[in-house]
Amino acid sequence: MKASNNGRFFLAAEFKHKLAAFDAVTGRKLGEYDTKFESGGSRMCISGDGRYFAAAAYGRFGITLYETETGKALWKTIAVKRIQRLYFSNDDKLIYAVNAECVRYTLSAEDGSIIAKDKGYEKFVPDDEIDVSIVREYLCSGCRSKKFPMPLLDLCIGEGRVFCSVMRGGLVCCTPDPEELWSAENIEGEHYVRLAYVKKYGYVAAQCYKFMDGRTEPFCYVDVFSAKTGEKIYSFGLGKDYVFAFVNGGEQLVSGSGIVYDLGEKGSAVSGMTYDIADNEEVQEE
Repeated sequence: MKASNNGRFFLAAEFKHKLAAFDAVTGRKLGEYDTKFESGGSRMCISGDGRYFAAAAYGRFGITLYETETGKALWKTIAVKRIQRLYFSNDDKLIYAVNAECVRYTLSAEDGSIIAKDKGYEKFVPDDEIDVSIVREYLCSGCRSKKFPMPLLDLCIGEGRVFCSVMRGGLVCCTPDPEELWSAENIEGEHYVRLAYVKKYGYVAAQCYKFMDGRTEPFCYVDVFSAKTGEKIYSFGLGKDYVFAFVNGGEQLVSGSGIVYDLGEKGSAVSGMTYDIADNEEVQEE
């Protein structure tokens, strides 16, 4: 699953090829599509206005841009291969693709032409003036080996701060310089795999995956912290799901089975709306 930069729209994918697009505010399904998407990584993205989405493959198919309303393929490029992550820029004019060698390609969203090619990228926030390679080097400097540093799992920005999760390194809040301000450790055998800055409350929400204890429900949970102090505000479990997307400014979390969780000021609750992701139809509940 993948949300737009503003959290208004999101995509849900089956194991291969088939995608569905949703409006996270209204609950409306925009369509379902057969694409060149290939499972693994984070190889899809949707524009902030919901008009276009892109799907990528690790192998020979490259990147394809589609019109959301019709599902029509507008352009395809095979110039970028081994794609791991795909992003729209905040103004929807560019598409960023990061491959397995941590090379970031900047493409024109209009025709797919390559505008720039930069090394040293793994995770980044589109269009924010932060050198993620510096943040990554700082966070991983204490790892077992500089030659094989731990991966940067996710990153988000809020209140002029950078919030990062590192494999087996917990959640770290630092300045762009970078200078560490606070941190929260993972329990052994767990990772914070997905982060969101919740502007409405000044929170950072961190979705955790229990990779060493997958048979114990809930498989995933969310810890919510004060972005300023690192104080844990609350936590909640996420049942049997593994895949999620933060939407609507981080105020909601959608699961792979279609359950919507509302992240409130003092706690979380299941929303009155769910999505039937399998059949691609939204379901309104009382």
